[in-house]
Amino acid sequence: MQKNKKIFQSPGIGLRLKDFRTFLKMTQTELETETNISQSNIARFENESLLPTVDYLAYLHKVYKLNLHWLVTGNGAMVSHDDQIIPLNLDFITQQEMLDILDGLKIPLFKYALLERLEELKVEHKTYLQERQNVIATNATRSNIG
Repeated sequence: MQKNKKIFQSPGIGLRLKDFRTFLKMTQTELETETNISQSNIARFENESLLPTVDYLAYLHKVYKLNLHWLVTGNGAMVSHDDQIIPLNLDFITQQEMLDILDGLKIPLFKYALLERLEELKVEHKTYLQERQNVIATNATRSNIG
């Protein structure tokens, strides 16, 4: 196997990850400390010889507002600002739409692992919303009784 072989059909995600880290004025070592992902793996994400993990991307999105649309396509702003964040409704993302997004990847197993996680998130999201609606309904009933 060739060392540092590029695994993306369309280059850019690794470079954009590096641009984002540079924008944050962070070193790979600082990100390693924060994310518990080795500096060598972060370097491999950035030179596109290793796929970034979903957890790594989710962390950058949650903590630093990495715009995942920008990361994948290069379009839009690098950072999502709170007033620009659209709530994610996973019920409207189909498997085919996710496959279309992931078409630039050469590793099919990664695509399906991500699809599997998406389906799990849909269930978790739906369960959470149902539980939240039950709590709200219970509280409303209690306030009407009292």
